[in-house]
Amino acid sequence: MAKEWSPESLPDLSGSVALVTGGSAGIGLDTARHLALRGARVYFTAMTAAEATSVRETVLAENVSISSAQFIPLVFDLTDLASIAKLVDDVKANEDKLHILVNNAAIVPFSYELTKNGWERAMATAHVGHFALTNWLMPLLKNAAEDPKADVRIISVASNVNYEILPAKFPLDYTSPEILTGKYPYTPWQHRLLQLIMTTKHMFLYAMSKLANVMFAKELQRRLDEQGSSILSISLHPGLVGTEFMMELWVSWIHPFLTRSFWSSDKGAHHTLMVAADPSIRARAEEVKGQYLEPNGKLVLAHPISRDENQVRGFWDVTTEALNETLAEQGLPVLLDW
Repeated sequence: MAKEWSPESLPDLSGSVALVTGGSAGIGLDTARHLALRGARVYFTAMTAAEATSVRETVLAENVSISSAQFIPLVFDLTDLASIAKLVDDVKANEDKLHILVNNAAIVPFSYELTKNGWERAMATAHVGHFALTNWLMPLLKNAAEDPKADVRIISVASNVNYEILPAKFPLDYTSPEILTGKYPYTPWQHRLLQLIMTTKHMFLYAMSKLANVMFAKELQRRLDEQGSSILSISLHPGLVGTEFMMELWVSWIHPFLTRSFWSSDKGAHHTLMVAADPSIRARAEEVKGQYLEPNGKLVLAHPISRDENQVRGFWDVTTEALNETLAEQGLPVLLDW
């Protein structure tokens, strides 16, 4: 496979509908913008109405080939289940099919913090919220996949921190409900050193949430395969990208070194775009489905926990039980059958 890849390699996406979370900045914004440039109708999410409006106006002004009907903002909070349910209702009010779902939104917390639902904030954002969102959007994804010519994909934007930060033999138990609360037995010395001299944020919790993305994509694919579905579920590392999100992870004295090797956010979106819509990925479906990919489309072994079927399936069950219990308490619809 060629080392360099360009969004111009994407096919005409006219008639396709895409949704990109975290689509108001960085990689998510450039992913949403390029999908729209190729003809897709794209829903992108933002945290506030002001942010959504500003981003939409800028994109439409700078990309005249994108029509106003193609680039649609949605405001929601992945840590708020009622907010997710409303977003799904809004999408279903306008669409009966969804061809591309890019679960991109994530946070790196400054410190340990629980959401109102009792889940650690990074895990709640990157994993639990996307779990509910994907589940409730599944009827639209399956409806789109009924067309034999359709190419429906669910992309989980993970990170190589799932194995670069988390030690291979670290005793994490993803079958325990406590994993959603961010509990782990101790802090490895490598992370304590990293926290001391290089970053002000909690990279270990972030890494745990990114491993969750890899595990979710894998188990979702197994379940889709059991149903005979053609939908692809894939997780990926976008690459080392110099977005504001990424630069904020590191203390300022490191920035000059990072800028020499980091990609722009536009180039950083290329791998996500490739995995989300390039025909070469569909041609490799049997090889890459359910897997973790690094640029450009390279199969890479993720953290050993992601290859432990008991951990992967147990984590799915733990998430399902926690979500359904909380949804019932809040008077919201429980998860659908996948």
